[in-house]
Amino acid sequence: MFSSIHTLSAAVAAGLLLMMTPSPLAAQEKSTSSKPIEIGTRLELFVDDHLVERMTGVAFRLHAPVKQAPAKSPLPSGPYGTILKDGDLYRAYYRSDIPGYEIGRQTRNADNEPNEITCYAESRDGIEWTFPDLGITEIQSSKGGNVILARQVPFTHNFTPFLDTRPGVGPDARYKALAGSGGTGLVAFKSADGIHWSKIQDAPVIQTPSSAPGTPWPFDGPSPAFWSAAENCYVCFVCTWGKIEPPQTDPHKKFQRRVSRATSTDFITWTPLADTGANLPGEQLYTSQTHPYFRAPHIYIATMMRFTQGMERGEPVEGNNGSSDIVLMTMRAGSAAYQRTFREAFIRPGLDPQRWARKANSAWLNVVPTGDAEMSIYHINGDRYTLRTDGFISVNAGADGGELLTKPLTFAGDALFVNFSTGAAGSLRVEIQDASSGQALPGFGLEDCQALIGDAIERRVRWKNNPDLAAIAGKPVRLRFALRECDLYSFRLAPRGWEGEPVTVGAIRWDAWHTPVAATAHGGAGGPVKAMEASLNPHPYRWRAPFFARVDTHDTLRIDGYTQEVLDREIAYAKAGGLDYWAFLLYAEDNCMSQGLSLYLSSSRRRDVNFCAIAGPGTFGGRATWEAGVARIVRYMKEPGYQTVCGGRPLLYLMRFQPEDKWIQAWGGPSGARELLARLRAEARAAGLGDPYVVVMNEGPAAQVKRVADTVGANAISDYARQANGAGAPYAELAGEARAFWNACAPTGAEVVPLAMAGWDRRPRVERPVPWEAAWQKPNVGLDKFYVLPTPEELAAHVGEAMAWAEQCPAKTVIVYAWNEHDEGGWLCPTLGAGGKPDASRLEAIGRMRKSRAHQKAE
Repeated sequence: MFSSIHTLSAAVAAGLLLMMTPSPLAAQEKSTSSKPIEIGTRLELFVDDHLVERMTGVAFRLHAPVKQAPAKSPLPSGPYGTILKDGDLYRAYYRSDIPGYEIGRQTRNADNEPNEITCYAESRDGIEWTFPDLGITEIQSSKGGNVILARQVPFTHNFTPFLDTRPGVGPDARYKALAGSGGTGLVAFKSADGIHWSKIQDAPVIQTPSSAPGTPWPFDGPSPAFWSAAENCYVCFVCTWGKIEPPQTDPHKKFQRRVSRATSTDFITWTPLADTGANLPGEQLYTSQTHPYFRAPHIYIATMMRFTQGMERGEPVEGNNGSSDIVLMTMRAGSAAYQRTFREAFIRPGLDPQRWARKANSAWLNVVPTGDAEMSIYHINGDRYTLRTDGFISVNAGADGGELLTKPLTFAGDALFVNFSTGAAGSLRVEIQDASSGQALPGFGLEDCQALIGDAIERRVRWKNNPDLAAIAGKPVRLRFALRECDLYSFRLAPRGWEGEPVTVGAIRWDAWHTPVAATAHGGAGGPVKAMEASLNPHPYRWRAPFFARVDTHDTLRIDGYTQEVLDREIAYAKAGGLDYWAFLLYAEDNCMSQGLSLYLSSSRRRDVNFCAIAGPGTFGGRATWEAGVARIVRYMKEPGYQTVCGGRPLLYLMRFQPEDKWIQAWGGPSGARELLARLRAEARAAGLGDPYVVVMNEGPAAQVKRVADTVGANAISDYARQANGAGAPYAELAGEARAFWNACAPTGAEVVPLAMAGWDRRPRVERPVPWEAAWQKPNVGLDKFYVLPTPEELAAHVGEAMAWAEQCPAKTVIVYAWNEHDEGGWLCPTLGAGGKPDASRLEAIGRMRKSRAHQKAE
């Protein structure tokens, strides 16, 4: 977050409402359709007037990117570059020249200069770059052996790669690219690793247009393409030409550089190129660099080079010379035309005289995130420019205040989040109106809204006595934004928990308890329950059984958790203890181990505690069946209350993903695992969800876990449980083992979800091994390997320490081992206390700790 946000008191907020007067700016009316615009849970940016019905006293404001200080190891200058953020890795592709090669410069032949090469670099933060020696060709660049294409004119001139997120794309074509000239047309390339490339076919997939015969430079720039989940097709933007009207006598001014668009469902057969109409009269638009915005992929961002051919610093120049700058345009998915909210320059040439020379200003392809609150644009000369996240254009109000009213819309979330910035005397409030009458919904008027003051990328808007918007989700409404000394960049109506500021706490669920007693015969569907009863039945361990266990007349432990009433009570305990979500281990849907999740999804109280999934080895099956596993997880992610992190990204844990495991090898090895996750991400985005935040839960050294996460394309690392076989050691040593893992993760550069351990004492299973451990666990072998169980206060302190550590992590969440691993030694679920009364002391201590933390933060 940028900084803390303060909520106005009701009295001050009411005073501001009375003081607000219209700005001298005239009201801006926008026509509206009678059919509401369906936005689901999408992030919506104010880069155009798509959602605007009326603006009074406010106006759009273009924000200038800020040039950053040079990096220690920056990207080199060079035209036609592309930046791909591939998981935690930034990949850069750029055009350069063979050092010392001069022949091509003297005998230029269109876009077929043999001195041109395509080079590669990579980075972990998007700031400092390395240039790996790839060994692909003997030709060297100025950075060494980082050349991926050489002696392949004209494709080295404008090679434009992208990461293909289409569902079902094969692992050998995870990366694709277009390149070519007017002489060859655009040829398609593919790659499995983003480094080694080959043609998909020799014939061009997009033919050279004939609309401007005689043009000397057809396809004379990058041709960005991508898979659009919103349009369900590939989209490509290419440099084309048109004749300038009225006709000019200067041969260099007869034609106008334009931008055309085409689509394809298979990347081979494309629709005819259609002009986008982006140019002003006589205007030259040299490169479009159009791409989906990473937080809102239904909005395409274009950082175009505008070229003033024939004029340089306001003075006439000869031939193909002139100055350039960068302008900003956008396009909505499905549209064939750009929205040009501002005609002015987005990035100016600046003070450096060399930046005013011929074509000295263009942006590399893709705006990418380089921090929680920052995104970067890379310039042809090696500079990096930054903007705040979503910060292209804002709706701006001055000291007199103003309002924006949206068109009718429907949404699918239950909380409103805004990206905004105010002055110390500024504010932002929101009213939700009935779309038909224009009247404020009861409880959601401006006077009910707690005014926001401050600066935040995502901040939840709250109304008095209205905790969420679930009751009005799906109904046509309008949003009325009231601003004073404020910039409003974007908004999202999304599930609760979307905001990233508070640290959340989840607990692992291993549901061996929720099976009917009648089905618990050994070998039957209730086998796991019978095993749990046997391991916890001895009197020294009986108190550890879950609160819904009972002792029958034969002094035998009976555990029957297969009722909705039991699960609902668990939810109530978890909520009271301050737990934010459960992470359910996934088994086959008809497996008895899935009964707990089924009961949770059926509960009327489920919104009190969110949920997410832990995918294990069997979740996806083999390569022939993984589509069903992906569809199942995406179906869960679409459920209300699925836990999200990092501003709306569905949270998914992957338990023990090891590249050498047979089940990963059955997918085609690590590349198959990456393909699986890429497909999962694509399916989630196609469903209108955020990009899943994938966490590998692996045992082993932190550096090894990080390598696994990088191999399969996950976002972060964690573990299911951590222990070092303590011999009756105090709990403090077990907490220290968890803490040591967090600290070992930090130097790897990995994003982390810290694991908190609620205990580790497997003696019940050692005395009476459960059937699934019988192959390796012999009775009574290792009884000395355990840790003393924590007091409630010790456990709460450990979870609090994990929360404090998670403050520095992007996901800002903690996972606890576990909710209900009662016989293995780690649990938060209340146990069978004295006299049959549930013992919830662990949850009560955690609840007190969380309230104390919240109070301290509020102060």
